[in-house]
Amino acid sequence: MRKLFFIVLVCAISTLFAYRFETNLFTFKSLTYKITTPEETFYAGVEIKGSKDNYEVMYWTKFTAKGEQISLAEIMIPHWWTFMATSFAYAGILEMANLESPVPLSYGNMKVVAEGEEKVGQYKGKKYTFYVNDIPQISWVIKKDIPLALKTVLVNDKIVIELEDFQFR
Repeated sequence: MRKLFFIVLVCAISTLFAYRFETNLFTFKSLTYKITTPEETFYAGVEIKGSKDNYEVMYWTKFTAKGEQISLAEIMIPHWWTFMATSFAYAGILEMANLESPVPLSYGNMKVVAEGEEKVGQYKGKKYTFYVNDIPQISWVIKKDIPLALKTVLVNDKIVIELEDFQFR
């Protein structure tokens, strides 16, 4: 429950920096994210087939289940939010950040700071960190020509979300 509350809080704070969300996932055939938490590593993805007004969308998660049984809630509830959180929380940063010549963005005791470049898989992007009272809360690695976060780190919860693979239509 604490993780869900934190994600909702991050999304709400991110709207302070965003005025629109323009990533149309129908421009992709597929997306795969690797999510690492202190307890587990799992994968989440989406596959989109079709065209125009008729799309078939499949969202999936892949993880290792431990123990002798598993419930439907254990399969569905813990993993859905990670894919959405990384996209929505990141959207405002891409809208406001000047990737060619980054400068800090601030609003009261909150700020987003460019912190150099980082390589994620085969891509190199610019790292931005969101601070509240000078304490890092969330960071993103973004690349201008890819409209998704290459990497998102939820610092307090020690959750790392990395874009493993994607295909445009």
